[in-house]
Amino acid sequence: MNNFQQSPNSRQRLSTTPRTPTTPEILHAMDYKPRLYEEISIIMRAFGDSLSGQNRDSIILVEKIVIQQLRGIINEVINVAYKRTGNIVPSQCDFEFLMRGNAANSQRFRKYMRSVNNLKSEKKQGLGINFLNRIVEDSSDEEQEIYDAEKTRRLFRADRISQILNPQKYEEFQKARTWSSNVRNKTDMLRKLVEMLQIPKEIQDHSYCLEILLYLTQETIAKIVDFAILTRLNTDNHTTDLEPISSSITNNMLHLCPEVTQGRGKDGIKAITVQEINEAIRRVQTMTTRRLGTSFRSNDMKIPFLAL
Repeated sequence: MNNFQQSPNSRQRLSTTPRTPTTPEILHAMDYKPRLYEEISIIMRAFGDSLSGQNRDSIILVEKIVIQQLRGIINEVINVAYKRTGNIVPSQCDFEFLMRGNAANSQRFRKYMRSVNNLKSEKKQGLGINFLNRIVEDSSDEEQEIYDAEKTRRLFRADRISQILNPQKYEEFQKARTWSSNVRNKTDMLRKLVEMLQIPKEIQDHSYCLEILLYLTQETIAKIVDFAILTRLNTDNHTTDLEPISSSITNNMLHLCPEVTQGRGKDGIKAITVQEINEAIRRVQTMTTRRLGTSFRSNDMKIPFLAL
């Protein structure tokens, strides 16, 4: 008997098909009421958005993009799971299958899930030997680790931003980063996501699926911030009046993150604008659908999923 099943029907899948996130109705829907405004605001600050005056319209636009992206990812992973097992509940390997084209993303995802599982194990059994085993496991993984350019750029950006903040802003920045990495109000945030995405009850009953959903949310926001700040190099929303570099390590890494070394200066941290987000998404879509010789890529008609 064939192990692969037909795709689930429309009732088993999410009812809303994702569309291009820069359509006019997204930008001009005045009656839209954001539900994840505070959470997205903090995560954006953690990855490099303004600490003193964020753009409200930008945060709302990011929420709409995130919801559309997650709906599309859930549809895709339900299809994969159903064809493989006949069950619409995806496993971790189904999500990894969607990330098969990006080894660094897949590695980052596995490390996140391993950390979540270790934390749950430690809460049940206490620290002790489990903590020591985790140290050994993490050190052995580092020997075979794939270079993660995106993670390196984010860490360098955080280091560079930290150097140009006053003590008060630095403390706010560190709090945002800590909140983002631990997600302090995880239960409330997941409840909102489940309601907004209309996730099937079968998936809601599996906690690891919700953990993955939370990871994809943060990763999508991080990618939007990454690309939006990168577009700043082609606009007037940056300065070239840079502070002196404080260490040789930072100086050797200047080429890794030009959007920070060329776009962040004494004027402090600037807010990400709607125009920068729109331009970032346009560039991602253009690169995903660009011609290779005389033909398009196989996924040229799909919206690129940032977290994958």
